[in-house]
Amino acid sequence: MLFFKKKKAPTPENFSDKLYAPREMVEHIEQLVCGLHWRSQHSINRVVGMALGGLRASALFSNRQLNDQAGALTSLTQKTVPLLIHLHGALAGNNQSLRLPFFRFFAVNAQQSVDFTLIARKLSEATLLPIMVFHSDEVSPCNLPSLELLSEFLGLESDKINSPTPAQAMLFGENRRRVPQLWNLDQPMTVGLTMPAALRDRQWASRQKFFDDHIESLLQEIIAEFAELTGRHYQAAHFTQRQADHWVVTTDPLPEDLPPLAPVVQIRFMTAELHETLKKAQLSFIDHNHSRALATALNLSGYSLVHYGPLTTDAVEAALELSEAQPVGIVGADYLYPEPLTPKEELFNQEVMAHYELNNKKSAGVERPNIVPPLALQQHPQSALPLADLHRFWAHNGKFFAVGQSEHCIATPALATGVLPAGSGKMQNTSARYFAHRIVEPADFVRTLLARMRQENYETEALERQARLFGQILQRHISADMPFAEIFERSSADLCAQRPAEATALQGILANASYFVPPSTSCPPKWAAEKCIHITDDSPDHQQFFALLPNTPERFLAQPQNILLDRDAFQAFVRTDHSPSQVIMHLFSAVAKVSYRQKTQEFTQLVEQKLAALNQHIASQLSVNLAADLGPVLDQLTSSDLTLAELAQKMDKRQNPVDREWLQLVHQTRQGLERLLAVLQQTLQGQGRASHGIISQNASGVYPWSPVMVPWAQNGSGRGVELTLGIWEAHIASLLPEFILLRQADLLAQGRYNINYHNEFFADFSWKQLGSAELAFCPPLVLTGADVDFYARSQSLAEIFRIKAPIKVLVFDTLRTTPAAALQQFLAGDMFVLQSSLSHQEHLVAGMSKGFASPRPALLHVLSPGAKDYLRFAEKAVEAGIYPLLQAYGQGQKVELLNSQALQVASDSSLTLADLALENPDFVPEYRLLANIEGLPIAEYLQLDNEDRQETFPVVTRTDESGIVRTWRVSEHLIDLMAEQDRFKNLLAHFVENIDAEKQKAAISAEITAELTQAVTQSLLNLAQS
Repeated sequence: MLFFKKKKAPTPENFSDKLYAPREMVEHIEQLVCGLHWRSQHSINRVVGMALGGLRASALFSNRQLNDQAGALTSLTQKTVPLLIHLHGALAGNNQSLRLPFFRFFAVNAQQSVDFTLIARKLSEATLLPIMVFHSDEVSPCNLPSLELLSEFLGLESDKINSPTPAQAMLFGENRRRVPQLWNLDQPMTVGLTMPAALRDRQWASRQKFFDDHIESLLQEIIAEFAELTGRHYQAAHFTQRQADHWVVTTDPLPEDLPPLAPVVQIRFMTAELHETLKKAQLSFIDHNHSRALATALNLSGYSLVHYGPLTTDAVEAALELSEAQPVGIVGADYLYPEPLTPKEELFNQEVMAHYELNNKKSAGVERPNIVPPLALQQHPQSALPLADLHRFWAHNGKFFAVGQSEHCIATPALATGVLPAGSGKMQNTSARYFAHRIVEPADFVRTLLARMRQENYETEALERQARLFGQILQRHISADMPFAEIFERSSADLCAQRPAEATALQGILANASYFVPPSTSCPPKWAAEKCIHITDDSPDHQQFFALLPNTPERFLAQPQNILLDRDAFQAFVRTDHSPSQVIMHLFSAVAKVSYRQKTQEFTQLVEQKLAALNQHIASQLSVNLAADLGPVLDQLTSSDLTLAELAQKMDKRQNPVDREWLQLVHQTRQGLERLLAVLQQTLQGQGRASHGIISQNASGVYPWSPVMVPWAQNGSGRGVELTLGIWEAHIASLLPEFILLRQADLLAQGRYNINYHNEFFADFSWKQLGSAELAFCPPLVLTGADVDFYARSQSLAEIFRIKAPIKVLVFDTLRTTPAAALQQFLAGDMFVLQSSLSHQEHLVAGMSKGFASPRPALLHVLSPGAKDYLRFAEKAVEAGIYPLLQAYGQGQKVELLNSQALQVASDSSLTLADLALENPDFVPEYRLLANIEGLPIAEYLQLDNEDRQETFPVVTRTDESGIVRTWRVSEHLIDLMAEQDRFKNLLAHFVENIDAEKQKAAISAEITAELTQAVTQSLLNLAQS
């Protein structure tokens, strides 16, 4: 943003005669530091989302409130994001947070609350670790810091700073943003993937070495700087040594009833003093999940492995009794490559050893292979940010994952963060991937064949001369009844017969050419009718041929069902199987890629128009040649009130004053538009900005495979809505300056920019002031998850739709819950609602396109059954009216139903959900196999009223493969679910009827208005004539 509004703060003074509560002081400081994004009631997941996007973030809790956030707080200990958690009133009693491995500050009065908030903020941003600050409730005098002190000590979140540690320099470069943007549209990364158990040791070891070990030294520097600015000196508390022969070390929470049998210490990072104390004593490790990881982090020579499991009194007593247990060797982690095989590995070793003292051990076992990068990686552009660079990840650890040899992975700074470059899934073993398909014109096929042969230095001159003819012959021979190998052979023979003078040369070339044709090349009936060739990327030996193919012709891509034939659209997602959720995600990613490409073209044209208009205005005002940059002109400006004469040859000779502030403003605006234009042009070339960002509601993704090429955050705790809202604040904050630039350019080009007024206006500008056209250009956020993740766990989507942000919620509908109440609210709101199915792909893709393009929220429900033949299941559900397909356009304006019988309740259909769900594994708990045929068929049972239903129970029958009729009793839960679905369809019918009634009422009103207008007009004419 070009302008920042300065917030008015109290004049610093000594409030010795006034008493202030620590909470009041904390809220005041955080409001100054975090600005408009500070809310004391934010949840932990929400502030994590804000911090991921590069905003300063913190949350303030009481004891009770923090206990409600226990799961999120525990998860936070594993993240490397800079944020503060404030806990007020915590010193008065015991608290669960005291048992978690955070770095903590304890403030006992209001002054310390202010000071420790500032120190903790700077330490968190230096270490990139979350920090807790505990505050008492005691009121006391307090000095407030001035804005100047805040600016000097903390700076802005967007400032460029030197990377505080060598490890951070390896991740971000020598300079980094003060609050890094791990959620970044221009450098997409993946965060929050589930770490496999086999890697947790190495992740903990790397976290200890590359992050935790720097805390103490950075804290001392920050305390000294704070003392120099304020005159208030603080000292970090050190671990007090206690003489003991036996220590128990753990990462588990400490039980409240633990007796003082032996010193028990819960740690995650070590100070040198604690290390010296512990290494002299007998140690027992009692840990539920991370025994080996903790041993690695402590870097000790041996330990007594006494107990796997939670820390309990019995476990401590057992540890003391087994003090003579045999020590077990530590399973350590390599920080260096034992025997570097590539220059990049050698360079990595040198970089680490230059800054860290390491005792690296040689890995035993299988010899480490030197793995060649896959073709997909070779074609991937490099990122300027090391942490987001797929090539760097491959060079260090990715190659070992790609061939299933993760045991060779080393403990790197990147592993400590758990952050991955987007699209790492493309490095997976190709046998597990879903392969791309391409439709090719015969002429393009011949050109690709020639290009591939030239790559291998084959002689192709004769065929190059006859390429056009060969393409025509191929086209004539294409037939669905003939294998492509035979088509190619016949076409080759015809070509040689028609060109006898070159027959010998052509025969030799064509014999070699057949080797380069992928074996999957075919002409199925659908494409044979179009005289085109179908090629699949399922042959590792022919991937280079596939990479040279042009995109599928535009005439095919115009059809929604062919969207995955688009090269760029297909590559937007890395699919590893044919599960319904992955197919849905692939389709959505493809739709997003295509839709955003169209939006980017429009946005680029708009920016070009604004830039041209601004340049024309500047030229008319200054009479300068804007082919040259305005920078040299500005360098000549030395006074605040200049004349055109001072610009010499750059301007005309009129003696009109030039406003220096105005000139700087137009220069900054012009430069900003040029930078934005460059980003958009890169995006149109297939690089640059991501089309959207994804937040996953479940823990389906496993490190290190990221299936998307866009920013992706995974939240496995079922609190994806809160994480999404936090990311949205940071997401839109990064985009807002671009729309401010466009508005400024408009005002400047029209000569209507009032510096005094508009500087203040844009300093307070909010995304809620953006129009629909502007919001449509914003890459949206997409929250994904199954229906049970959203509705069965009481997760409210209302807040997302209340703020009317372009956030899209993609729900994989398993039919195990009913969103009737939610859909009722959303259908009446200002948003787009889709309910569709993979069995109706044209309807689904068209609906996804409308939802993605909408500048408002969108709720996209897609049927995603767990049945083996899910397409057949989905088709039956739609045809029977169990799952109505619809598109709704918000505020009850329009509801489109694809199938006319969709509004019939289940009782009107011969096939019910209970009949259909029997073949779906997800519904197994809803059925009980009966020994005898008894009960009432489900269709008849549904016709009974509640009183009659008490005397019987519903059943479904099915004849198995051996001809035996089997009967299952249907659960009450499934009956209730069917009733809810019926209520939803009644609700839907109500919406449609209301909309039709409103349309009819509007039509009648328009007709009456037209008649009245005509009558009045005729009366006036009659009056005039008389």
